[in-house]
Amino acid sequence: MVYDSTRHMNIKIESWSSDKAIETAHAIFDYVCAGQQDNGLWLADKNEESSFEFNKSLYFGAAGTVWGLNELSQLLSRPLAFDVNDISKYIYEQYLLHPDTNSVCPSYLLGETGILQLCHKFDPIFIEKLRACIKTNIRNPVNEALWGCPGTMLVALRLGEFALFKQSADYLFEQWFQETDGVWIWRQDLYGKVSKYLGAGHGFYGNVYSLLEGFNCLDKIQQKQLIERTIETTIRTAVRENGLANWRPTFDSSENQKLLMQWCHGAPGVITSLKSFPKNESVELEKILLEAGEAIWTSGPLSKGVSICHGTDGNGFALLRLYQRTQDSKWLERARQFAMHAIHQRNGRFTLWTGEVGLALFLLACVNEQADFPTLDYF
Repeated sequence: MVYDSTRHMNIKIESWSSDKAIETAHAIFDYVCAGQQDNGLWLADKNEESSFEFNKSLYFGAAGTVWGLNELSQLLSRPLAFDVNDISKYIYEQYLLHPDTNSVCPSYLLGETGILQLCHKFDPIFIEKLRACIKTNIRNPVNEALWGCPGTMLVALRLGEFALFKQSADYLFEQWFQETDGVWIWRQDLYGKVSKYLGAGHGFYGNVYSLLEGFNCLDKIQQKQLIERTIETTIRTAVRENGLANWRPTFDSSENQKLLMQWCHGAPGVITSLKSFPKNESVELEKILLEAGEAIWTSGPLSKGVSICHGTDGNGFALLRLYQRTQDSKWLERARQFAMHAIHQRNGRFTLWTGEVGLALFLLACVNEQADFPTLDYF
């Protein structure tokens, strides 16, 4: 099979209700607001992969929580009890004093750049610090999105810092190489070892996503290479069976690899990462994306619960993306079924990428029929 059935559960079929989705989003907004501690931050969940009591990053810390609450405040027409500008600056100060990863790093999702972008959203005084972080991260050898330049170059693109984006892109093309089997890959020098990841979280598709988002900043040769290499790799690395498709976590073809089905590793991240891939370039690639969607639906919700990184709502965003790409209402209906199921999987975490803030944004995305992925597709 193209997925591990022990990691999934049968979907709880429940009629779609916009009212219930909105009501749950309101409940999450209230819950997360009430969870703010006297020090202005939110407690990290005891099961979170962090050794700190209070995190500050976009991924699983206060910056992501504040960013998400600000979005929910606007979508739900709900006031916030704090000034977003003031608390963003406070979070940044706290990050510099007690960084989530023991030392200050320029990472977008797990470090300084993401927090600075939140600060800059409300006060342009932070632009020079942002430029410095992006520049520092250009030649980061991790070659992936959470820590490396594929994340920070997205910030450069949003800021209109196209020279910094292009420098990051040039570095990625410099590091992109062809394996003996002909597939083009990147190596990740990550967590003390060198790997060859494929997924959106730490590998090939996270890098491709950022390059596609800034496609017009690339030169003609790079544009051609990006299209050709993406098609080749997507088709050749897909694990396909009975009209379903998925991708292994790494380029290792070992049958012993776990076939994960989540945004960070697997089909959902492939679908969302190819958001900006032109639809008329490859009939076969488009077919595989539909097979990937069928695999997400067939496998069912993730047993581990909600998380836009590795949970039911993250997979639901991929189904929304297929609806946007194909305009086939089947994908919207399926995303909404995932949403109704995910409501029953709330995990009590106050975070954006690993908790209930991301779930609330997914529920409202289903209501509004839009597929933009938080902090990647928009900020």
